[in-house]
This record gives sequence, structure tokens and C-alpha cells, in this order.
Amino acid sequence: MSGYILNREGLREKEKKTLYRLSELELMTTHQLREICRRERIIQGILNPMDKEELVHTIMRYRGTKDQLLIHSASETGIRMLEMMFDNRRIVPLREKVLQIPSRLIVYEGLSVDTADQVRMPYRSALENTNALLVSREREVCGIFHLRTNEKDREHLYVVREEEMPCRESDWKEYNLYCFPQQESDMLFSIYYGLGGEMPEHLSAYKIPLMDVEVRRPIDLKMPLVIGFGTDSTIAGVWLDAMYFEEAKGAPFAQNFQENAVQYTVFPDGNRMVPTVVGVAAVQEGTPQFVFGQEAVKLSNAGYVDEGFSIFYDMKRWVCDPDREEEITDREGRRTFLARREIIREFFMYVVRTTENCFKCRVRQVYVPCPVRQTALFQKLFHEILPEYMLPDNELPDEGVSILYNTVSGMLESRKLEEDTEYQALVLDCGGTATNLCACQFRFHDDRVAYHISIRAAYENGDVDFGGNHLTYRIMQYIKLRLVERFGFRLLVSADALLQDLDTDAGAAAGLYSAFEKAYETAEQYLPTRFGEYGTRSREAYFKVRNNFYHLFYLSEQVKKQFYGQAGILRVGISSDKNKDSSIAWVQADKWKLSIQENGAFRIIKEFPEIIINLYEIGLVIRGEIYGAVQKLMEPLYQGDRLRDFSFLRLTGQSCKIDIFKEALKEFIPGRMIQFRRSSKGAGDTDLKTGCVDGALKYIRDKRLGYAQAQLYTDTPRLPYTVSALTHNGKEVELVNGFQRREVTRYVSRNLEDLTLYLYLRDTEGRERYRFCLDCALEQFREVTYEEIQEAYSTRIPQKDTDSIVDNELRFFAWKRSQEWGYVIVPVYRKEERLYMGDMQFFPFEHEGWTMNLYDGMK
Repeated sequence: MSGYILNREGLREKEKKTLYRLSELELMTTHQLREICRRERIIQGILNPMDKEELVHTIMRYRGTKDQLLIHSASETGIRMLEMMFDNRRIVPLREKVLQIPSRLIVYEGLSVDTADQVRMPYRSALENTNALLVSREREVCGIFHLRTNEKDREHLYVVREEEMPCRESDWKEYNLYCFPQQESDMLFSIYYGLGGEMPEHLSAYKIPLMDVEVRRPIDLKMPLVIGFGTDSTIAGVWLDAMYFEEAKGAPFAQNFQENAVQYTVFPDGNRMVPTVVGVAAVQEGTPQFVFGQEAVKLSNAGYVDEGFSIFYDMKRWVCDPDREEEITDREGRRTFLARREIIREFFMYVVRTTENCFKCRVRQVYVPCPVRQTALFQKLFHEILPEYMLPDNELPDEGVSILYNTVSGMLESRKLEEDTEYQALVLDCGGTATNLCACQFRFHDDRVAYHISIRAAYENGDVDFGGNHLTYRIMQYIKLRLVERFGFRLLVSADALLQDLDTDAGAAAGLYSAFEKAYETAEQYLPTRFGEYGTRSREAYFKVRNNFYHLFYLSEQVKKQFYGQAGILRVGISSDKNKDSSIAWVQADKWKLSIQENGAFRIIKEFPEIIINLYEIGLVIRGEIYGAVQKLMEPLYQGDRLRDFSFLRLTGQSCKIDIFKEALKEFIPGRMIQFRRSSKGAGDTDLKTGCVDGALKYIRDKRLGYAQAQLYTDTPRLPYTVSALTHNGKEVELVNGFQRREVTRYVSRNLEDLTLYLYLRDTEGRERYRFCLDCALEQFREVTYEEIQEAYSTRIPQKDTDSIVDNELRFFAWKRSQEWGYVIVPVYRKEERLYMGDMQFFPFEHEGWTMNLYDGMK
């Protein structure tokens, strides 16, 4: 007997067909819309020639879903209008037994309900991105919720609530959650905001009964929130004690946390690390609306090649000039200006709000460990932008000491340290745009009441020309060369031949990348990425080149993460098609994103050509950079025979997962001295990123709870720079030597008629990095006595050096300010036996005038 068989898998597949919204389609081009018609088999859009508007209309007809008309703002009038619907019996309840959620709902005042709260129901496409109402037995609307999907769980819809929307308890412990299908939800939106039209006769909604709703006050955190502010990514953590879990009793979200341990903020994409990126969603009446982290990255990837809006990376470098204003532009071309410090504050406040929503708490204090370089500048900036949250800096650890304290704490717990024994350690931190090396000494004593821990740290060396982003840039160069060859253009030297040139035992030999750079220059004429050179060209050309750079840089970062984020990856492929070769880790490239240049005109590339890269190739591309950086950092310690004094070296930073780091370090120290942990769990591993947050929280915990009495000492750092000037006869004299810890005052003299002084900044290798120009105007000088000079600068300017100034001699006194990562110049001259002094001028060693900026549009 023949019959029909219910195909549940087929129903489920049909239920989850891809739907498109008008707002998404309007951002696409005609080519992208036609590709959707082909993929979704919309015959009318394939056979008939259509313009963009017609294609959007056709796709919306067959695979479209309306814009998300979700209620986002509180309105008492709107609530009354909704309650009238229930009072007049205009809500027709629908029932479906499988649509159920937990019968008890816990909500926190002023905080969101998100996917971590695990309030979910089986997936129904008609309910996706719709409004839901929490209604009491007395037909009071107690709260407004939304039904959303989770990228990591497509089997369910999650009941979520925005923090701005109020929620209240009823006198009766009986509630219902009304879930409205798309059309009814849109009508509900219109009723709430009074957008006109008659009140509908009835609205249908799925009715889900609830036993109880509890509205709680947020939990006050006793410990501060610690934010690990990174160049590429940021992580945040809190310490949750027993009192926290007592207050969170009964709440489902607390089951995911561990008592008396460091817990990390989970961001909306489900990850513990959030990209340190800020994007501009819109500019309304001069006020920018920002998106952060992965949402900003998605916004950037969703745009088309000739569209542009402001997106900010590498904000950590702004510390030298935080008051500078940045242009804020949205997709529509509306713009305004905002100081950099305000953009950084917005990002920090996003992290604070996300933490509060994650842990259902109120953050009262925030601590951001400062980098070991430019510590004073970062401390000043953080206190200025977050004055209501900042802890006093009295003996709080910087990034390097935090990492070391986490290591020491673990060694104490495992009893690997001997009491009253001095240990020395090196901490090498490879950040996104710079690498730093710190030397630390520590010892401990146990008096049966608490540990007494003494830590002394000092900055030893650094390299602002090397970081994780520089490795990404090298990979991007190689991918660009491979792409140019795939597009059929010829380079002077093939990519394979360039790899052979890099395959040398010389490691960090000078000029290793010279042929590589020349080939990259040649590739620029075919696949341009230097959008900074297109500022005077058409808007379309500028944004096409800009999108070339950002798309290639993004793909290169994903390739690096695939290779070095986990063990065992030997080949990575880049393609715009979904590949099935499971032996290759694939990076998905967007279509219609690249533009090549032919005969002076741009041509958009539809399909990203498939490129497969193996681990050996990438190793050759980045090996020289890593060996060069390690040699620059370790050579002074090796030459000074100081490496034998250290017990271990701690590696931090995501780029330190790369095995080549250990290979390069083994040329200077034994491999057993190198401490770092690499996980094979996946690219999301954050072990090397959490050490700073863990250490800072453990330090604050131990101090507050009396577990340890820690004393921190910071020695004068060794700054990897010198500053010199020329005398009247052309002889170069050194004014500032950052390598020496001792701070001394030096000077150079000029004739009073020459009031301009050029200062030459050089690095550890003697290369001139920047030329400062100091201009003096006579009207800025004032007559002084030596007593007044001494009162202003103490013994910085000795009396013997002012007494020896002759008539018409202008003497420039210079000394370094190590904590501020710079130096100062004070001009003094003598005229007719009288002394005159000008204003002191401060010059930072590192600033945007010479440090490498990979996002400056010239790469």
C-alpha cells in the first residue's frame, strides 16, 4: 500500500530557509542581488534583465522578510495603548505545546536579558526578530521582550530584553508571554508608537504561561572590573566571591560561573575577547552612534567596495595625542568631529555595560593595567576619561607586573618557590604594534599570617616596529602577490622565487625583504591598497582601494589565526566558495570585495580566486621579522652577559603562540627557561591574553583580603633611544641617552642669533627615526636669577653650567623624563651679564610622526 511519509528533516530545512531584509538588500550591488537570485533559484531574477530596484523587489517577494520593527524605547503612552488591546479582548491567543520557556523568569533592573540567560523556545521563522509582551493576570503589560536567534544555536529562539526597557512585577503571581508572528508584531509596533491607522480588530499571538516573574536589583561587585586593553583585542574579567553567588541564587546565568575565581566577560558574539574596533553606524544631528567589537567588523564587511564610513583600529596609539579630533562619517556622508579620548571612553563604557549585563551587576570600580611603556601617559588618560570608575594608582601593577604576579601566584600555589630566595625573570610581551621586554626580580616570605611578596620591575628594551599586526602585514603582502599572479599579471620576480630568497639561515639578515618589497611595489599597480594616495581621486576610486586594503588585511589576520591559533593546521585556503576538503582549514572571502586596475580603470572581481597556503610558506614570510625582533631585544642582554641571571622568560601576547618565537629565543637562552602554554582547543584560545587580567585581579584580591602584602618597585626604565644635536661646527653631541638608567643633564650651545635647534632621535641601532625642530622667540624669555632657575628645576640645571654661559650664548639644557617616555629642553641665554630663561618644552620619544601605522593608507 502506497502512502505519504512525514519528512521531518525536510520540514525543518524548509523552516530555516534564508530570508533577506530590505535594509540588507539595499546595501548590495546589482551583481550581488543577481547572485542571490541564482543561489535561491529565483527564476524571474535570473532570466529577466532587471535593475537594482527591480531585483530588490523580486527578492523581497520570494525570499524577503520585513525590517525589524522592534520596540526599543520606553513609552507610558505606548504601554497604555497595548493594554487597551488586552482590555478590549483583541488579542487572540494561539497555542502550540512545543513553544515553552522556563516557567520562572528572573529580570534585573536596568540590565538586559540576553542569550546567556537561556530563556529560549524552539525555532519558528515566523517569530524571528519579533516583539513579545509579558502580561499579568490583570492584563497589565509588565515588560516588552524580543525573540532573536543565536549564531551558535539555530535550533532555538531566545527571549531577550534591552536594558533600556522597564520590567515590573505584578501583584498576582501569574503571567503570560505573548509572542506575535511577524505581521502582528509589526502592527504591535505601530500601535505602541502611534503611527496612525485604526486599531485592528484582533491580533493573534502564541500564549506561553509563566508561574512567576522576579525583578531583582543588580548585584554590587565588591572587586573592580579589570580591562585588558589591547591593540587588536580587549578582554575583561571580574572576581566573583561567595557573596555574589548568594545574591544570584536561583538565577540560571550564575550556573555558568565559578565561585572564588576569575570570570571573563562574554561579549555578544559569544567570545571572551572583543576586537578593539569602533565603527560609526550613523550620525544623527551631529551625534555619532557607534558600534563596537565584532559588530563594527561586521558593519565594515557588509558594505560594498565604493562605500565608506569611519571605523577606528589601533586606538591604543592615540595615547600621545588624545585631544586630537577624528572625523566621524557614516554611510550617508554625514559627518562630525570628536576627540579621540571620547571615542576611547565610548569603547570602555561599552565593555563596562557588557560586563554588567553579563554578570547582572553594577560595576563600581575599573582598573586598566597600563602598558610597561608610556605608563604615566596611559594612567593620566584613563583617569581623565573614566574618573567615576578609576582606582587610585598606589602600588597597582602595570601589564608586565600583572603577568608576573599571575605566574608567581601560580608557583606559590603549586609550591615551586623557595622562601627568601631571589628570583629574576624576563617578561616578553608581543602586542599588536609593539613588543616590550621587562626584567623583574621577586622574592617572598611566609610569616604564617600572609605572604610578603616583593617585586621589582624595570623596562629593558622594546621594538615599535614589530608586533602581531606587522606579521599580519607580511602575510598580506604575500597574499597580494599570489593574487596578482592569479589575476594573470606578471611580477618582476615570482612569488615562489621570492620565497626561495627568504629561505636562508641568516635569520634577520639586513635587506632580507628588499626583493619582497620591490615585488610588492610592482603589485600595487595591479591590486592597489594604498588608499592614502587616492585622496585627490574620485570617491569611488578611493573607497575601492580602501576596501582592497581592509579586506586583504582581514583575510590575512584570519589566515594567521588559523595557522597559529591551534596546533596541527598545515594548510589554509582562501576562497569565496564553500569548500569541502576537510584537510584544509578554509577562510571565507566575500565576493565583490576586490577591485583590480587595468588600463587605468578599476574592475570589480566577482569570485575571489582560490589560494592555498601551507605552513612552510607562511613560516618563511614571517621568520625574518621574528628573528630580527628577538635579536634586537635580546642582544644587549646577551652581550652584557646578563641572561644567565634570569630563572625563566614568560611569553605573553597572542603572537607568541608562533613556534618561530621559541626557535629564535633558543639562540640566546635554553628552551626550558621559556614559559608559555599553547592550547590545541582552537583559535579562540586566550591563555596568553588572560594572564594580565588574572594577575591584576589576584593582586587586588590578595591585598584586600590580606592574603599577601605585596610591595612593588619600579626602576628607571632603559629607553631604547638617544637624542643628539649639532654644534656650531657640525659636531654631533649626545643630549639624552635613554639606555642609561641614571638621569643626567646635558647641553648644547648656540649663538644668540640662531634660535632654532634641530634634535635627532635615534634608536638602538643608531638609525635616525625623527628630527625635532625647537624654535625659540626672544619675547618668550624672561630675566631670571639662578635661584629662580633652581626653584623651577631644582638641581636639574647646575649653577656651574649657568655661570659658564658667556654673553650672547644660548644654551639648551636637556634631560629625559623616563616615566613620561620623553625628554625636555630648557633654553637659557646671557645678555649683558643677565640671565634669561625660556619655557620648558617636552618632546615624546614616540609619536605618530614616525612610528609605523599600518592603517595610514600607505601600505
